[in-house]
Formats: sequence, C-alpha cells, structure tokens
Amino acid sequence: MTGTLRLRVVVLLYCTGLLSAAVLSIFAGMIPTSPEAAVFLNYAATQLGFLVPIALYRWRSRAKLSAFLPLKSPKLKALPLVIPVAIGAYMQNLMLQTGISELWAMAGVYSTVTIPDLTNAGYAIAAVLVIAALPAVAEEFLFRGIFRNSCYKSAYFMLIYSSAVFAVGHLSPVQAVHQFILGLILTYIVYSTGTVWYSVGIHFLNNIFALFLPLIPGYAEILNFGGIGAFVMPIMTVAGALILYPSVYALTGLHSGAFSKKDGFLHVLFRKGDERWYKSERSDEAVGAAGVAGALSEDGRDKVYAIALLAILVLASVLNVVIESML
Repeated sequence: MTGTLRLRVVVLLYCTGLLSAAVLSIFAGMIPTSPEAAVFLNYAATQLGFLVPIALYRWRSRAKLSAFLPLKSPKLKALPLVIPVAIGAYMQNLMLQTGISELWAMAGVYSTVTIPDLTNAGYAIAAVLVIAALPAVAEEFLFRGIFRNSCYKSAYFMLIYSSAVFAVGHLSPVQAVHQFILGLILTYIVYSTGTVWYSVGIHFLNNIFALFLPLIPGYAEILNFGGIGAFVMPIMTVAGALILYPSVYALTGLHSGAFSKKDGFLHVLFRKGDERWYKSERSDEAVGAAGVAGALSEDGRDKVYAIALLAILVLASVLNVVIESML
C-alpha cells in the first residue's frame, strides 16, 4: 500500500469535515421547516460537511479526485457480490448489536437516531437518497478513501484505526461495535480491490436494511432475547458469517483476477493482483527531502495526532451520552 498523505494531514482533513458538518448543521437548523424536513436537512448537512475537506484538498493540490481517492471502476462480475456481503454482515452483527443495545439500555443509554415515518412514500424516497445513499458516498470517500491514503505504519494499522474512527465518530456507543466490524470489512475490501465503489454499495445496502427491515411485521420479535429471538438470532449470526466471508473472498478474488480453484483461501484473501496490500510503502512525496530518518521522526507526530483524535471522539461520545440522558 503506497500512501501519499501524512496521517496527521488525514486527521486534520477529518476534523475539517467534522467542523464543516457542525457549521452546516447549525445553518440547516435555522431554516424554518417541518420537523420531518428538518431531520433530512440535518442528515444532508452532516454528510455534505464530510465532503468539504475532500473538495478543499482537491482544490489545494489541484489533483484529480482519482489521484487520492480509490475510484477505479468495479468489475461487473464482482459487483453483484456486494449484496450477499451486505446481507451477511447485517445478519452476523444483528445479535451482537441487539445485545449491546440492551446492555446500554439497562444503563439508561439508547440510540438517538431520528428517522421520519417511512410508511409515507415521500419520506421513504427521501430517506433512501439522504439517509442511505448520501452517507454511503460521503463516508466511504472519507473513511475508506482519504484514510486509506495515509502512509503511516501499515495497512493493517490503518485498517483498524480508520474503522475505530468510523465507529467512534458516530458518537453513538450503542452502535459503535457494529460500525467497527462493518468498517473492518469495508476497509479490507477497498484495500484488496483498490476501489471504493464496492464499499459504497455495501454501505448503502446496510443503511437500507437498518431503515426498512424494522417495518416488516414480526421483525421486533426477532430482536427479543426473551422470545423467539433467543433461537433465531444465533442462527442468523452463524448463517450471516457463512454468507459474509465466502462472499468477501469471492468478491476480492473476482475483482483482482486472482480467484481460481488452485488458489488457497489465504493466498487469495491477501492478494491484490501481484501486489500484497498489507505491505506499506512510503512514497517519495510523503517522505520528502528529510529521508527515512526524518520520516520516522514524523511518525511520532502522526501518532500524537492519531491518539488525540480518538481521545477527543471518545470524550465527545461520553458527553453526548450524558447530555442525552439529561434531556
């Protein structure tokens, strides 16, 4: 994996996105409108805020988006596999997510996601566009695009770090574990294929499931550990894993052209054509005139920025929980 951005630059770009999202959300809140429209405006403002640093960096560097975002076209033969990957990830994580939600509920902490009435056709269409599609693009460009372009440590480190920021950055401890696992899956797919479009599709489908599956009669009963859910959810977890990992394996293999009967599982799993994605290589631009020794000293500053960002996000999550519990 060759990175062209210092990790601290990635952190600052992310912070710019957070600040832009906050400012746009404030302006959106000033617009006199109905409560339902206000929800959609807030979602749109937040996601557009995440796109601001990408636009600013493109303007400053005068580079094409494809120069720092993995925008290669997906392979048509691999693209349909985003469906079983999304289904498998959702099924695998459902019991874990439900259990964590119940544990937090015992402490008086609940998910604070506000969703308009999706039985209204107009709201449902708006939700697909604003709550499902827009975050899939904006967040994938940021977390699986900009973060991927860091040259810090290795792809293994960025796999975990970007997923952690993705999870904690939603400021919802109730959903953090599911988002972290989903982030790992999406980041791995982007590293393995070199394109963000598969992860955009999987992210979009995950949002669709979260929005519309609760509308299915009997769905709430599945989430009840004291009822039928005690039997159904473990089965869904196992079935989800059996769907998810072979689908990821097939998707990455079909995209890179490395998928064949003679290839072993691990051989394909860690391949991107003939390039192993987990090997991190600093580009000349990233290292600069200071050389390797200078780059290593720069790593220390990157580490400070990285730790500070996570610490701030964790603190913000705690404050968010406290404020919500007081309202």
